Amino acid sequence: MTYNIIKYSSTLIVLLWLTSCHSIKKSNQELTTTEVWIGSPICKPKKIAVEKTSSYQCRNYEFIISKDEHLNEPLTIEEEFQNAFRGNYYSKFFEIIHIDSKLYQFFRDSVHLVAVSGLNLSTKQLFSCPSCNKTATLIFRTRTYHYPFYWPETASGTEPYSIAIDTISGYYRKIWIANSDSLPSGVTFRKSALKVFTIYNTKTTDKKTIQNILVNIKPL
Repeated sequence: MTYNIIKYSSTLIVLLWLTSCHSIKKSNQELTTTEVWIGSPICKPKKIAVEKTSSYQCRNYEFIISKDEHLNEPLTIEEEFQNAFRGNYYSKFFEIIHIDSKLYQFFRDSVHLVAVSGLNLSTKQLFSCPSCNKTATLIFRTRTYHYPFYWPETASGTEPYSIAIDTISGYYRKIWIANSDSLPSGVTFRKSALKVFTIYNTKTTDKKTIQNILVNIKPL
């Protein structure tokens, strides 16, 4: 009799624990739902849950909602440098400033990019680079460093995308508009490495209209 009571009590505790975990998990999922407001002079205003919606229709334009970055999303020169720095630039940086190689990975994300500008020889560069044409200004442990690198220049007016960057409602927002009908245009919102979503149109058949729609998308 005692054994059956203990067995029943243990089973009840386990069931209660599982039910509690399920409720907490469901609650957390609800709290992390991301919503955006889409509304412009040509679109019917609408609130959309990013996690539950795959597309949005405005007149003849369909916008895809991706819970990630778009594979063909154009990168700014700053983003290109940050990717290169995380890839292998950081090793040279830490070697020059005499950081133990065992700590390279540990300190990599503690280096902050302030700006990218044309190479200025009057400013002391981190190392000599005759072929470099750009400088990334970095801050690490309150000290400023100028990291030279090469960036291929493009003729004015030949860039495939026009990119505008700002912040809105705590999100980093990048609006990228294609200068060609055959390329996609979109807006990417980024709050952290794990919270990124993109809304884009597969072809930029009407640049002005699509830009108008994308500019009026705001996270809630």
